Amino acid sequence: RGRADGFAIDALAQLKTVKMSSQPGTLIDFITEQMERRYPGELAEVFEQHGEAECINRSARRTLRDLCTELDGLRAGLKRLGRLLRADEASRDEALSRHREMLAMCAADADALQG
Repeated sequence: RGRADGFAIDALAQLKTVKMSSQPGTLIDFITEQMERRYPGELAEVFEQHGEAECINRSARRTLRDLCTELDGLRAGLKRLGRLLRADEASRDEALSRHREMLAMCAADADALQG
């Protein structure tokens, strides 16, 4: 025994099958009861229409190919914006200069993700 520093992600799927010994129900029932007791109403917000649960469910259906296609589109947009800002590089507008720098950092991050 000792400290538990983490858990295997596939263990989450087993929460609905682990039975409680003190009363009827599963471990997931216990966790949701404790959550509702400590943070009243938050679970209702998570599961309401257009709530976080919907977003999580939709994101779980995304494929790597979808993400790569979306990233390609974002990178192309970043390049177009970069060209527009570089065309106005002679401008001494401080705000444009900051945006150029931030855009360059975002483009570098997107390129690193493409890898």
